[in-house]
Amino acid sequence: MTTPALGRAVRDEWGLDWSWLHVNHGSFGAAPRAVLKVQRDWRNHMEAEPSRFVFRVLPEALRAAVEKLGAFVGADAKDIAFVENATVGCNAVLLSLRLTAGDEVLVLSHGYPADVLLAIG
Repeated sequence: MTTPALGRAVRDEWGLDWSWLHVNHGSFGAAPRAVLKVQRDWRNHMEAEPSRFVFRVLPEALRAAVEKLGAFVGADAKDIAFVENATVGCNAVLLSLRLTAGDEVLVLSHGYPADVLLAIG
C-alpha cells in the first residue's frame, strides 16, 4: 500500500497510525505531540497542587490566554469566552439571536446541523 503524499512533511508531529488515511482527526483528538506535551505539563501541575491550581493558577492562566488570543485575532479580551467545544460555542451564538417567523438560517453542506436544530428547534 502506498502512503498518500498529503501532509507527509509533518506526519511525525502526530502519533497517528499512518497506514490509515485520516481525513478529519481533529474532531476526536489526535493533537500534535508538542500539544500533548504541554497538556501533560499542565496536568502534572494540576495534579501536584489541585486546589491551588483550580482556584489560583487556572483563572490567571485563562485570563492570560484570553489576552494573548485577543491580541492575536484583534479582539478585546472581554469579548472572548472559552467554551467546552464547538457545539457549545455555536449554540451560544445561535441562541443569542432573536429569530422570528420568516427568518432563515443557512447551513453549508459540510456544516453540523445539530447546532442549528438546537437553536431553532
